[in-house]
Amino acid sequence: VGNEAGATWTLNTGGSSTAAGTDDRFLNSGTLNATGPVTLAGLERFANDGTFNVAGNVTLGAATVGTLIADNAGGTIAMQNGATGDVLTITGDYANTAPGTVTMDVDLSVQNAGTADRITATGLATGSVNLALTALPGGLQLQTPITLISAADLSGLTVVPSTTGFVLGGGGLIEYAVQKNAAETQVELVGVLNPGAVGVAANIGVVSALVGTIVNRPSSAFVGGVLFDSPDNCSTGGWARAIGGQARGTATSVAGGGLGRDATVRAGYGGVQGGFDFGCFNAFEGGWDIAAGVTFGLNDGSTRQDVLSLGGIVTSTTSGKFSQSYAGAYMAFARGQVFGDLQLRADSTRFTFTNPAIGLVNDELKIASRGVSGSLSYSMPLEGDLSFVPTAGFGITRTGGGTLTYSGAPGGTLTVDPHTSQVVFAGATLARSTVGEAGDSVTSQFVTGTLYSDLSSDRTATFTPGGGGLPVPVSTGNLGTFGEISLGFSYVQIFDGQTTGAARQLDASIRADARFSKRVNSLGLTAQMRFQF
Repeated sequence: VGNEAGATWTLNTGGSSTAAGTDDRFLNSGTLNATGPVTLAGLERFANDGTFNVAGNVTLGAATVGTLIADNAGGTIAMQNGATGDVLTITGDYANTAPGTVTMDVDLSVQNAGTADRITATGLATGSVNLALTALPGGLQLQTPITLISAADLSGLTVVPSTTGFVLGGGGLIEYAVQKNAAETQVELVGVLNPGAVGVAANIGVVSALVGTIVNRPSSAFVGGVLFDSPDNCSTGGWARAIGGQARGTATSVAGGGLGRDATVRAGYGGVQGGFDFGCFNAFEGGWDIAAGVTFGLNDGSTRQDVLSLGGIVTSTTSGKFSQSYAGAYMAFARGQVFGDLQLRADSTRFTFTNPAIGLVNDELKIASRGVSGSLSYSMPLEGDLSFVPTAGFGITRTGGGTLTYSGAPGGTLTVDPHTSQVVFAGATLARSTVGEAGDSVTSQFVTGTLYSDLSSDRTATFTPGGGGLPVPVSTGNLGTFGEISLGFSYVQIFDGQTTGAARQLDASIRADARFSKRVNSLGLTAQMRFQF
């Protein structure tokens, strides 16, 4: 049976046609119109290199169960007619021996309950199909996949999608992708939140982690030993520290329980910190040295995050700025070769983001946090002028929540949940110290290796699209484990207390740090100075 090129054959609603004889084949090279419910039965092979218009429920039936091959051999199966619900059922295999085309309507007007035209095969689906989708007006589809093609096994099917009426793979608040399910039994249309909107949550998470572990790295206040004689063994001191550098952090972000996507944030930062303390040395039973003081500081920086589509193409860039102010209190202690510190701190951080493509126009988010950190070290003298100092420590920070409002179209809000970060670290320093000829100065060179591990749970947030869309939960992983190598130089000078006013001792150091892992890359410089009175 055949329909020649240029000819038109129509099967009306409720009609049926049955092929009979020894050669149960149907070849359509012209235009075949089928308005269901309708059945074309008794087939062993259906081949289409023309146009097969499908409306309603249309069935291609096998002469014997399992023998039918429906081959869209370079033709077009046209299901686009301004409404969804058209279904082509093939009781056998669906083949595309030459690349065929399928056109379908997609209706996204009901949130998370979209519909589309569909092809269902009871056997295999193979070959290559160009899938042209047209979205009907209205709505956004999130999270719930829409089945387009189903088969017992479609691992041998290649789908080349294109769209009209909505953006596939990038450019809108909602991104769409055509993909196979894990079992490779369905071709689905999946709508996900634009990674730019998801990425802002990841941006906040990554920058918060970078600030906590790199910009502010769980480090001690700049307190050193006193090398001059003090009549009452007590002294006051003041110090200042300047930092600067750049960092890149990558975390995996998941929206709506979907696939995880890596978000990479690049940041440049700078900051200053200072403190004052009072301490007594060898003045307590057991020979303890103890100093306590207050600290305060400012950090600011800029961030950049390229937004990648589902296809890995850069669709936009989110630029950001962050500024942080903090204050705290600390205590440093030492006895013999053991020394350590404990620090409490309160921070306030403001984020500003801009990415007009997803509705961000200098929009702000403020987050407050409270933290405690500490470290413990042991100094072991080696031969000559060398010393080896192992160190271990921790940092725990509780960060409050906040809300970021997208002021531009299409709009939305991102609500960030409170979070507790937990970082542990361990390392060691090898130092070489040289005493000056006059005996009133010490110069040291050192190298330090440190391993940090971010043990924090995922950071969570909720994005609510503008226009009444359903809220989408977002979670962002931590920075994992990364290493740090530091090289530095320190100098101590003792004064007589007359030519330099009340200052009796100067401590100064400069240190370069490099951090590295699959998720973290960073270079930083720290310079600090302390006067003891």
